[in-house]
Amino acid sequence: MDDAIRFSSDGPELPGEFLDSLLAGDVVFLCGTGVSAQMPDFLSLVHNTYKRLGLSPKPAEQEAIDQDRFEEVLGALDRRLADPLQLRRVVSELLAVPKKPDLNQHRTVLRLSHNLDNRISVVTTNFDTLLERAATEFGHGGGANTPSLAGQALPAPGRPSFHGIVHLHGRLADADLELGETPLVLTSTDYGDAYLRSGRASRFLFDLVRCKVIALLGYSASDAPFRYVLNVLEADRERFPDINQVYAFDAYEHDKEEVARRWETLAVKALPYCKINPKNGSADHSPLWRDL
Repeated sequence: MDDAIRFSSDGPELPGEFLDSLLAGDVVFLCGTGVSAQMPDFLSLVHNTYKRLGLSPKPAEQEAIDQDRFEEVLGALDRRLADPLQLRRVVSELLAVPKKPDLNQHRTVLRLSHNLDNRISVVTTNFDTLLERAATEFGHGGGANTPSLAGQALPAPGRPSFHGIVHLHGRLADADLELGETPLVLTSTDYGDAYLRSGRASRFLFDLVRCKVIALLGYSASDAPFRYVLNVLEADRERFPDINQVYAFDAYEHDKEEVARRWETLAVKALPYCKINPKNGSADHSPLWRDL
């Protein structure tokens, strides 16, 4: 395909090379909090964590909240607690899967995430198991048998056997699916280990972008860890010509050029769409999910 395709005036314009990669089974969706919109986002998680613990942010913590440095906030809060596991218990409770979760968006992602062997390959930084629950509904391609991988079990992207639902930042337990909890990348210390000291998350992303075409879904250009990784990828393109294009679905309300400006300093091709529902005027991102 040489030409881009657009299904609607308010949805994303999909480049021909992206669609070629998608049909070839070479696109891997990297899913953020926007995919699990029914779950608390990072800001809501921070506020609710303070509330559940009966604490208020200190001035330095409030400043970090105002600047969206949420992993630093949770790191500072973690250091205030006598029980080293208390923060993670509270986060696990706040991110518990609803009794009747809405899995429509997760089903859409999974339909687009089958490789040529009809196996599911998708990566997420979310802790929840909504993708796994949606996968159990797929009776073909090993949907119900799709492995859930997290923590030290991150697979090697370049291997022919690479598939599954990969939790880059760890996974919460799910008794219904008989899945145990793994360590979570939650605080600034955790991010430092995952992306710097042990580097398992950054190595995985560097390997993934050389083997697959990454499509960011449910992220903003201000997500700090990805900004560092994407900036390094931009610098590496001159040395490693096999690095693939990274795409990002991102929303605007009135001006789609604002999306391009958000991503223009990164090695990412933005795919803008309008987040306003044309039927009721709500900002529910329905044009994206309708077109996907």
